[in-house]
Amino acid sequence: MMKTYKELFLCITVVSLFILFGCSNNADQFNGNNPKSGYVEIDAENLLAISEEVGSLTLPVNLNTSTNPNGVAVSYTIEAVNGTLPTGFNDISNGHVIIEQGKDIGFIELAIPDSDQEYSFKVSLTQVDDTDFSIGLDGDSKVTNTTVFVGLKDTIQITIDENPDENQVLASLASNFITGTTFSIESESVPGSMAVDETTGELSVLDRFAFDREANPVLTASVNINVGNTSITKNIEVTLNDITIIWSGPMVTFTKLDGSNWNLPENQDRITDDVWITRQNRWSIFNIAQGDLTSRIRCNDNSVDGSRPLLTRWARGNTSDLESLTFTPFFNGYVCGPGVNLPFNQESVLEIYGEDIFIDLVWLSWSNRGAGGFSYMRSTP
Repeated sequence: MMKTYKELFLCITVVSLFILFGCSNNADQFNGNNPKSGYVEIDAENLLAISEEVGSLTLPVNLNTSTNPNGVAVSYTIEAVNGTLPTGFNDISNGHVIIEQGKDIGFIELAIPDSDQEYSFKVSLTQVDDTDFSIGLDGDSKVTNTTVFVGLKDTIQITIDENPDENQVLASLASNFITGTTFSIESESVPGSMAVDETTGELSVLDRFAFDREANPVLTASVNINVGNTSITKNIEVTLNDITIIWSGPMVTFTKLDGSNWNLPENQDRITDDVWITRQNRWSIFNIAQGDLTSRIRCNDNSVDGSRPLLTRWARGNTSDLESLTFTPFFNGYVCGPGVNLPFNQESVLEIYGEDIFIDLVWLSWSNRGAGGFSYMRSTP
């Protein structure tokens, strides 16, 4: 008999707890499961906009509850985050949104003027007015504020000297952007010439050899700026100043002896950090600093071999008359035609492009029949 009472008491207790928690209006406050409970939230997390394309901006405010018999009043504030709100910016809703009776959405209306500045602002829900229902703000789990960045569609114009250092910073795109913005390059006039940091928006030189004014006086790129599901594109235009460096120091003589090992530093003319001229025991000269070798080259060879030594161009003449000189690859024009011949004891100019260095040079010797020797005199810095 005692056992039966205990079992009955346990059953009553369980049923009572079920009824107690299942019927409570407060147990799920702001979670939206109870018809008399709900929360409001802004239906947008961090936005990007172009000022001359927007005109006005609508931010929906949602009510999460299955019933709204009375209507709900929501208050909000607007504050500048970066920059200042321009003349003509207007809070049309004047800090208040009414979610009308029987509906579950209201709208914040803002006027966004065309502006010549970039700025960002934050809209924050501050209060919900409904005395009959458990409706409110839950900042821990719901979106109660959003930041809007208003950008410009203009092109970012940059002017630098040609031949910059690798990783040189060109511009910082993130000064006014909101936290969480990501950056990526969409397109470039010279693919691989620039890089942008995904999180900081720092635009930099990736391939410094692309920043050669003679080859690319202007480089362009498009950078995608993204937050969530919204994005804008910034166009970048980099104009290069012409820099000419003429080495007019004393002449020095470089000699590679027949049969010498081209891998040894003493058999390489290390002109700059990127150009080390040497020669195997046959074929033509090459730039070992770039890791390239040469095979047999014929005149007007348009293959990769025909462009060696890499990072060099050659002309007959001297640096006092640069404007009138025609620079070509070593074999494609300088050595060839008619026949294959070096201009021994005649003035020549070596150009190290990518650095715009011009060097006076005179050929002294060239060994044939697999010997690999050569010598010349050249100017120094």
